Amino acid sequence: MTNVFKQTLGDIAGGRVLDVATQEGGFVRILAESLKSYTEIVGIDISEQAIETAQSTFDQENIQFIQMDAEQMDLEDESFDTVSISASLHHLANIPSVLTEMKRVLRLGGRFIIAEMHREGQTEAQLTVVYLHHWVAEVDSALGRLILFLSAKICVNLRPNKICQRSPSKPRPEPFVLGPKDQGPAEGLGRPTCSKIEMQP
Repeated sequence: MTNVFKQTLGDIAGGRVLDVATQEGGFVRILAESLKSYTEIVGIDISEQAIETAQSTFDQENIQFIQMDAEQMDLEDESFDTVSISASLHHLANIPSVLTEMKRVLRLGGRFIIAEMHREGQTEAQLTVVYLHHWVAEVDSALGRLILFLSAKICVNLRPNKICQRSPSKPRPEPFVLGPKDQGPAEGLGRPTCSKIEMQP
């Protein structure tokens, strides 16, 4: 899996990097190991416990973690060269607000990186990790450890500009792709992968 990220991110000079919903810093480590270079990486998460764990794991001076609400970031406009989020979009209560904030703090011409799960071509056995992830997410939500949509499951199909939302009326409804010109069934969640989008003026 590291090779996948290295191939995708290895040509990127990250500059000042922000990782949103960083949890315990797992994707920060991937960024640090995969980017061609970076000057600083800042990870933010609303969970105090997750931030404390991340802080205890990293000792690099140019990597820091801050407890912060991704819907209302206490960060200046266009203050980061690269902004990322990994395996977290479907945990967020208000995806549009978070994406708007991420765009606000990203400089024009910067890079927006999303790493999410999809399930294209996987067998039922291979999808076990997806079902387990969803179950853990619901348990965490019930215990108040994560911010989740309890009424609607949100997932992301990693093709740029396509986000799928599951209907709240069924336990395991089919997702739909919402794109600029199309709307229809999507493949859903599964193996981690990543995509990069360059933000233009």
